[in-house]
Parts: sequence; structure tokens; C-alpha cells
Amino acid sequence: MTKQPFARLAFREEGKWWNAYLARMGTMDGATKVGSIRIGVARGSPETKQAFMNAMRVALAAAIKES
Repeated sequence: MTKQPFARLAFREEGKWWNAYLARMGTMDGATKVGSIRIGVARGSPETKQAFMNAMRVALAAAIKES
């Protein structure tokens, strides 16, 4: 029997911000914002956008490891 993930990292554009959330699978109800970057910065530089995504993944992995 394989374990199914209970949460995911979700990215959402909201106004002038691109936000990263820890969210349950299949819903954004009760999601927790874990980081933000200005949307103009993310759109203007694919490298910066990818670095932000990677940083959010590393932060999430560290938080899971600590728990």
C-alpha cells in the first residue's frame, strides 16, 4: 500500500503578488501562505521565478522534517 500525499505546495497569482501556499490535496480551504514574490519580478525573470519555487520547496521540506 502506497502513501498518498496529504498536502501540496500551491502557487497562486493574487493581485501584484505570486504566493506559495501549503494546501491540502484537492482544495485551497485552510491553506497557509508560506511565501510571496512580486508578480512583476517572477514574470520578468524565469530564473528568479524558478529560484523562488525552489526556495519554497526547500522551506516546506525543512518544515516537514522538523515536524
